[in-house]
Amino acid sequence: MNKVNRTPKDVACGQLAGGAFFYAMRSCEYTKVSGDRRTKLLEIRNFEFFRDNKLMDLNHPELHLADVCVVTSFFQKNDKQDDSVPQHRTFDPVLCPVKCWASVIKRILSYPSTGPNTPINTYLKDGKLCQVSSKMLLDRLRAVINRLAKMFLDSRPTRWARTPSVLVQQWLCTSLMFLSIQSCWLADGRAMPSCDTFANKYKNSVLVSPTA
Repeated sequence: MNKVNRTPKDVACGQLAGGAFFYAMRSCEYTKVSGDRRTKLLEIRNFEFFRDNKLMDLNHPELHLADVCVVTSFFQKNDKQDDSVPQHRTFDPVLCPVKCWASVIKRILSYPSTGPNTPINTYLKDGKLCQVSSKMLLDRLRAVINRLAKMFLDSRPTRWARTPSVLVQQWLCTSLMFLSIQSCWLADGRAMPSCDTFANKYKNSVLVSPTA
């Protein structure tokens, strides 16, 4: 989605989609959603970048070269406060949590009247600060993904970044203990998604273009 960016909104959606995936974020953490949510929308101040174990200024020109990006959620629906999750820089030119969030931070701080308390889903349109909503992001995702993914998204619009992230890490044999810590997924009445469950549910699906 990043490679077909055209408008400021498309750029913001692509960056948010990439960054949210690495942290298995809830949709309300990085997009505007309807209704009240206990988990709060992240702001610029929730992000910290470290290089050589030193905290970097968010205006640093080499922010994208940080070793690690730490996201701290001040309050979540699982009642955990000030919970910090680190992700290290990868060597992939696109699929990197540090590069994704550094690009978001640098873009937002380049806008007028923005600062630490600016929501992370902010973008500039015709000189006005706007916010990416979960519906906006879902509409763009549906335009570039296959029918299988579209079927999955219909029930939980932007949880696409949260559940698949956990699934991918399960496929990589990541321990459930680590996944629980990484995604703040606690035993709150819903089971952590299973690779087998997901595969069985969609085993009879075919991959076709959503516009077909």
